[in-house]
Amino acid sequence: MPLWVFQVGKGVFAGVEPELSTSTANTIRENSSFSSTFVMSMFEGGAKNMPDKWNFDHVTYAAVDGFYIKGTTEKAAVRIDRIIKSLN
Repeated sequence: MPLWVFQVGKGVFAGVEPELSTSTANTIRENSSFSSTFVMSMFEGGAKNMPDKWNFDHVTYAAVDGFYIKGTTEKAAVRIDRIIKSLN
């Protein structure tokens, strides 16, 4: 899954094609070493939902509608976190 992370001044932007849950975006922001971190869903054209573990466990619309497998969201968040940390 393509993802984008870029720094502008003292802020960082992280974007992915699928729609992320709010909890995933909050986790990325909370783990960021930048004071201003913007997490964007539906970046570069958009894609289906990318549900996190909670959505899979509760069989929500996001889990049923998306085509990503369980664990993809968490792996993407870890990858984004590593990229953000490498910018410092």
